[in-house]
Amino acid sequence: MTLRSSLLSLLVLAGLPFVLGCRPEETDDTAIEADTDADSDADADADADADADADVDSPVWEGRITYQTALDGEPVCDAVIDLSGSPYTGDCLQCDFAYNIEATLVKDNGTAECGLLNPYYTFLEDQVAWFKSPVLMYWKDFYDYGIYIDLLWLGFAVDYTSYGGGYYPGPYVQWLAYDDSPYYGRATYDYPALYWDLGYTTNYYDYYTGYLYYCYPLSGSTVSANMGGTYTAAETLDTTSALVDVWTVTVPEGATDPVYVTIDTTDAKTSCDMAAYLNNPDGCTAEGADDNFECTFTAPYPCPAFDLTMAAPGTWQVLVYYTGWGANADMADYAIFVDASYDPDLTLLADDSTVYPITSSMIAVATGSGEPIED
Repeated sequence: MTLRSSLLSLLVLAGLPFVLGCRPEETDDTAIEADTDADSDADADADADADADADVDSPVWEGRITYQTALDGEPVCDAVIDLSGSPYTGDCLQCDFAYNIEATLVKDNGTAECGLLNPYYTFLEDQVAWFKSPVLMYWKDFYDYGIYIDLLWLGFAVDYTSYGGGYYPGPYVQWLAYDDSPYYGRATYDYPALYWDLGYTTNYYDYYTGYLYYCYPLSGSTVSANMGGTYTAAETLDTTSALVDVWTVTVPEGATDPVYVTIDTTDAKTSCDMAAYLNNPDGCTAEGADDNFECTFTAPYPCPAFDLTMAAPGTWQVLVYYTGWGANADMADYAIFVDASYDPDLTLLADDSTVYPITSSMIAVATGSGEPIED
């Protein structure tokens, strides 16, 4: 399922009522008394307004974030951020609680290479010019095209005025955690305290060597049936990350007989939506396959297949990947079939591999907690 962030309304209009009335005829004495009373009333109103402002703006929640990153195992960023929360009065879709957040950097022991303390995970407004007005929102149960447990969102405004643009209050939303999601993080609410643990990896790739290389416009497979085949192998596909399985099929010189490659589900309990790419012997990605025939075991969309009849001789690569839809398990069972009159030397070249070689990796961890301030 494609997770979709909702655009919430953040604009709150407030007004103070006032009454217009006739003033009684005054003597000098009553005028002085009236002035005194007016001054007292004005002072009282000012005090009341100040108290009201203090009630609205005073923090009612406090927390702390520890943010650390490492590049290829070497420490880079090391920061501690204190959080102060005041009541958020905008639309929060029945969230359990929400706070306007003021984040303050209290420790920064990072190296010169740190550069940026990611505002999505530190809530700091001084790291990038456009990130403003963070709001922390939490739901124990959230219903929107599915059920999300322990959902934690960061709302924020987008300010492009320093770039000559406008100010957009939003709040726009960054998903932080839900359901122990492998793509996000984990949040737990142990009344009255909230805890969250976020971890993410940013990989840097060599895009000139890898399993996808577009030498010319990609064509789509025209196969419309499950062709099966006597040459087959079973494998599993990781549905928790963007990894691929890479298979090789060899077409000998002079081969003219029909050759088909089919990828099919093998277990309804672990099925998912799969697709595939086909690389020719020159290393160019030549064709894509998706939704070619109905899978044997239920999947949200049909399965992929290729036609290698009259293909150029040499070793072809078949990249099998999970599309992001309809995974019933962390690992999806599938089988690959080759229908050929000769042995195609079907071989698993790479199992659960990145599409491009990783040149370096940045790992970031943000852990936080917070709870209401006691009166």
